[in-house]
Amino acid sequence: MLAMVISLRMQVKRNQGNSTDIPQPWHDHLHPDGGLRPHYAALMSQMRAAGPGQLKILEDRIEASLREMGVSFDVRHDLAWRKKPWHCDILPLIFTADEWSTIQAGVRQRLHAFECFLSDIYGPRKILSDGVVPVSAVLGSPYFEAPVSAINVAGKARLHVSGLCIARDASGELVVRNHYFSHASGISYMIQNRRAMARVNPQIFRALPVEPIADIPVAMLERIRRTSSGLSEEPSVVLLSPGPGSAAYPEHSLLARRMGIPLVQGGDLLVLDDKVFLKTIAGLVRVEAIYARVADPWIDPLVFRKDSTLGVPGLVHCVRRGSVALINALGSQLADDRALLPYASSIINYYLGESPILHTQKTRWLGDMDERAMVLDNLADYQIRPLYGERVLGRTKQSLPSKSAVQQATREVLQAPGQFVAQRAITSSFTTVIERGR
Repeated sequence: MLAMVISLRMQVKRNQGNSTDIPQPWHDHLHPDGGLRPHYAALMSQMRAAGPGQLKILEDRIEASLREMGVSFDVRHDLAWRKKPWHCDILPLIFTADEWSTIQAGVRQRLHAFECFLSDIYGPRKILSDGVVPVSAVLGSPYFEAPVSAINVAGKARLHVSGLCIARDASGELVVRNHYFSHASGISYMIQNRRAMARVNPQIFRALPVEPIADIPVAMLERIRRTSSGLSEEPSVVLLSPGPGSAAYPEHSLLARRMGIPLVQGGDLLVLDDKVFLKTIAGLVRVEAIYARVADPWIDPLVFRKDSTLGVPGLVHCVRRGSVALINALGSQLADDRALLPYASSIINYYLGESPILHTQKTRWLGDMDERAMVLDNLADYQIRPLYGERVLGRTKQSLPSKSAVQQATREVLQAPGQFVAQRAITSSFTTVIERGR
């Protein structure tokens, strides 16, 4: 399994106090006594030696490089993103070797456990009969896809390219905030950030032992082809995207280019004689593996949403016949349902007999009556999120919600409580950023 890690951190300007009542959390660069953490000593020394003027020049150059490379993440509802389509701070975040080893082991463990979970849920469902996870949280999930229970899965696995959202708690421990097992997004932005940094400040890479990431798309392609090797000696692969309307379309485009495969939309593919073909000016070309960045409900209008124009009619039939491999497998988005986060430790212990290497940030599923009552009584202390996606109700990390925001969040939760989870609005960690050379 190929995994990506998305690390979240709370960015604050240097020398700014925290204006909320949130306790001071872990700081990436500084010890509680104000001293510099050892693995940042060389980097900070370099930054100080550059001075504000040179740092401002580096900021301007990296912003120009990102514009030139066309890096963007189009979140239309967020006006801040419209002003600056993407931001890369010139002060990178560093993981020590021990921290990275913990992340690697924790990601592998969690992926293994949720792979077992998906196989069980779309099979005998022993974990439900044993009462480890509530039936309503699983079979009632909008991401549980009953039509794919007995479907073929490529390489005897459902999760092939996956990611996690990792943060630090107030003590500095690395914890999992969200799963992005089925549609991991972000690797292209890491690659582009690294390219931009190498252009404007190559000294960083000479002074520090940085792990390379440029070849990850090629490694992904090789893994996809190995997973699909039963169909052909060298399976043909395409990346299926929703198209330019997707906020992550620039990532889809970059990955397809780096992997050397066609970037396609639903209308570019055709099902004929129980096989999938790509329409080209030279005629139809057989497709044996699809790296799908289209969510399950939209992927085949003959099986899921009938109004979908993003998918391929008949694709699920081909998957059932074993004539095409789908990466990741149909039904795998269930693993990303936030209602399962409170039970992640139990899932790991049930299938692997192990304690979690990476713990989960405390999450409360509001489909549970007791949890819901407790959260609604203290709504100002929580961020309310839907089971999937990035929308937030209630408190942000920086400020308390208004009275009207609390009332609106309460109304939405009470209308469909099982569709929301709550996490305390605590700052994951502080870090130092460079802004206008300071």
